Amino acid sequence: MTSMMDMKEDNVAARAGVQRSRVAETSTVSGARDKSWIPPEGLHWYREHRFLRWIMAGADPIVVQEVLAKIAASDNPRSFDALLDTVEGFRPGNWVFEWSQEAARCQALAKEVVASDHFAARDHLLRASLYYTIASYPHLRGDQLAQEARVRSNHAYREAGRWFPCPLRVLEVPYKGQKIIASLHLPHDDFPPPVVIVCGGGDVLQNGFFHLFDDVLRPAGFAMLTVDMPGVGYSERWPINEDISRLHQAVLEFLPACPWVDDKKVAMIGLRMGGNIATRLAYLKPELLKAVVNIGGPLHELFVNGRMTSMLSPMLKDQIASRLYTDVKEMSNFAVKAQTFSLVRQGLLSRKCSVPMLAVGMEADEQFPEGDIKLMLNASRENKRLMVDRADIIHSMEQAFTQSVAWLKPYLT
Repeated sequence: MTSMMDMKEDNVAARAGVQRSRVAETSTVSGARDKSWIPPEGLHWYREHRFLRWIMAGADPIVVQEVLAKIAASDNPRSFDALLDTVEGFRPGNWVFEWSQEAARCQALAKEVVASDHFAARDHLLRASLYYTIASYPHLRGDQLAQEARVRSNHAYREAGRWFPCPLRVLEVPYKGQKIIASLHLPHDDFPPPVVIVCGGGDVLQNGFFHLFDDVLRPAGFAMLTVDMPGVGYSERWPINEDISRLHQAVLEFLPACPWVDDKKVAMIGLRMGGNIATRLAYLKPELLKAVVNIGGPLHELFVNGRMTSMLSPMLKDQIASRLYTDVKEMSNFAVKAQTFSLVRQGLLSRKCSVPMLAVGMEADEQFPEGDIKLMLNASRENKRLMVDRADIIHSMEQAFTQSVAWLKPYLT
């Protein structure tokens, strides 16, 4: 049976498909720049490439290089000649087009093998979902082609979810007259298991954590619940603000009504801004959380040191403005707005927290510097620090996930 959510997404895809010949190219969606704009010297791509993140999520490194090469080699007109990924129109060389083509190939492979090998079909669909997600990146409001790609990513992921160890469950959590969409991954259906809520940063969608579940959480016997942060993905309708954890809090408070998990054994893992959310909820809802892990999530210094605005690329400025529901032209005031996200300025990290905390960081990380790590460790009555090696980041992050879940286990069993 087709849900109302599915029908709404199909309508979005249909509208975007009809209009794809005249939609705005991603770098122009925000309206912050016109043809007279000159990109900063040395900038050749509008989008910042997240190679390691994409590969860790399951992308084929060779495919990533091939797709980027097709985009770079295109002779089709660009919004800005100096920026390789600004080809206009849904055609060869356009970022959304090329990644969507690769995703469609994975879907075709899934269709070929689905009758004989469900698990192979699942893996092809997971990769298709990931490539559609990359097509949608950096997930700006009003980017119609990217929105269509995101819808297709959701559909591919749900199709793959039919062949997870236990079928994927999509939760619709009531929130202020609307619904928060969350994805629940179960390790088994023998009894309600402990659950770990996983939250990524502002450019990661909730469909991007299957490998964390399948490789680490499922073997530990934990369910995984993923929720998009405000301003992105399923949560795009709610702008980000200083109450950044409000959607995850609503999901956390909903868990007693969810029969598939043990609501008495709940933890959180947050990556980047998701780490800020997890740490914040440890203070706001300590009675509902057994432990939290913050992987590289800024808590204070990044928001107050005044350097954040100067660090922002054109893409990041567009992305933040999109999440805030504001105009990029007003980003000059962002340094003041950013301070409201500091957990020290919110009066939280200055007092003790009863929830055990694990801080995962790396040397010379401007987003989660040594000062933030110390603040977090000093605030928790039970804490631990884990440092990862930047030089071998993929292997280090795999170890970090494994060690984080091992650290969580005594609190969830």
